[in-house]
Amino acid sequence: MRSTGCSPRDGARRRAVGGAKEVGLRDVRAQQGGEALSCELRAEWGKAGELVLGGLRERLGVDQARSLHAGAAPTPVDVLEFFHAIGLPICELWGMSELTCVGTGNPPDAVKIGTVGPPLPGVEVRIAGDGELLCRGEMVMRGYRRDPERTAEARASASARPGSRSATSGGAAVSAAAAARGS
Repeated sequence: MRSTGCSPRDGARRRAVGGAKEVGLRDVRAQQGGEALSCELRAEWGKAGELVLGGLRERLGVDQARSLHAGAAPTPVDVLEFFHAIGLPICELWGMSELTCVGTGNPPDAVKIGTVGPPLPGVEVRIAGDGELLCRGEMVMRGYRRDPERTAEARASASARPGSRSATSGGAAVSAAAAARGS
């Protein structure tokens, strides 16, 4: 008889993780939709966390993390939902070299999936008529090295103009996909 390399225990573990992930996804989608969590879902989530997800987070090496952040190209929503579902919310943020740091960010306790969060303190963000995301604040660079034309253009608007096209979502949060376009 040939071994498949999978024991019955592996199948049970896989089903437990899959079930816990599904409970987590229901929880995340309810929260993101602004719905109150039912007592049943809250209890299922607690049980899943205790029996399955805590060990998974430990195996991934992030069981002690206080918060997780992503700030490159927009992270796919299904990836963000997966990590939220296993109890590891990822806070997307946005910045660019012209800002010398981060301009917007989701707070760990109020992540809105699909956005890079509201502007950070001291950062003004607005959308130009052509959809370009404009940023103003102390963190904006003083000029481009050895590029006086681009420096003059940036100073004329008194805003960082990265060429990013954007849109706001949910009031003050900036759309992740839109903030990354063009930058």
